[in-house]
Amino acid sequence: MRENSALCLSTGALQFWIVDPKRETVTVAARNGSTTMYQKTDAIPLVEFGADHLAVSEIFE
Repeated sequence: MRENSALCLSTGALQFWIVDPKRETVTVAARNGSTTMYQKTDAIPLVEFGADHLAVSEIFE
């Protein structure tokens, strides 16, 4: 996954998401090198995409 993330981010992707349905988490890697894991009760900010946020719970409904 790290190789895929590095490849995507180095070729223009704004973020790389890893969705873990078993743990119901979403890990978001950003171009600046930061990585954040969001739990089912969190919301992922989508400012870079022109939106407010996405509730993680919506992904697992």
